[in-house]
Amino acid sequence: MRVQSPVPAPYHQARLIDYLAGRFTYYSAEKWYEFIADGRVSVDGDKVTSAAIIVRQNAIVACELPEIEPVSADFNYRIVYEDDWLLGIDKPRNLRVHARGRYVQANLIYHLRFEHDPPYPEATLINRLDAYTSGVILAARDTDTLRFIQAQFQAGSVRKEYVAVVHGVPTPLQGAIELPIGAVPDARPPRFWVDAVVKLRPSLTQYRVLDQSADATRSLVKLTPHTGRTHQIRVHLAAIGHPIVGDWLYANGSAPPTTDSNKSAHLLHASLTEFLHPQTQKRCIIKASLPEDIVNGLGG
Repeated sequence: MRVQSPVPAPYHQARLIDYLAGRFTYYSAEKWYEFIADGRVSVDGDKVTSAAIIVRQNAIVACELPEIEPVSADFNYRIVYEDDWLLGIDKPRNLRVHARGRYVQANLIYHLRFEHDPPYPEATLINRLDAYTSGVILAARDTDTLRFIQAQFQAGSVRKEYVAVVHGVPTPLQGAIELPIGAVPDARPPRFWVDAVVKLRPSLTQYRVLDQSADATRSLVKLTPHTGRTHQIRVHLAAIGHPIVGDWLYANGSAPPTTDSNKSAHLLHASLTEFLHPQTQKRCIIKASLPEDIVNGLGG
């Protein structure tokens, strides 16, 4: 499969390997070295075998990528915000945001750059969500925007809201979960917990119960994480005894997601992201409407 793209301004006078590995992160630098050595890469129509050549802005870099067996992914994402600097995307469940293993092409950023009509070859992820978490994803269209908004995430000045369907009804109906989180040593797949012993990091999640089922076996909860730990919301809800419905990693008895549907995926949705826009210097709010499985998550 042939893919190609013009070199954007930030990579003018960059080494070819730095451009490929820095821009197209769905393959590792080692893999790009291999593709170059195999004669799969060309610049302005000429095959190259040196990873150290310098590329200029607007040069057309193309690569013959190996065919990959198709895997299941839901590409019914929606672009809910767009300007000259960034994209706001409503990501469905069962869609990875970046390449991993067999999903080197079946992911959001690859689809945005090469398959979307029109394509966004300059798009770079600003934040990430788990494959089975739906909702707001931000993508920068230039490096200055990427750095500006990522700095806000790192500083904790980005406001994020999530909605989840959980087992049971948290008590009290509104409160804060302030439990440090760390990685569970040698866990496969990787997981995190509040008593992981090593490298615990302060973590705070506020919650509010919005609704509950008639039999009180499930509830709809709004969540605001004030720190950005990996799996924070999933870990915090499980730690207080109210894991997210369908969360096979943190809810005992849940089955792993199937390869061809979202039916057993966890019911967690990133509904809102608010940040300071790099150009207008005003607060920008991007929302993603609740998917059907969240709306109907209480049953009945």
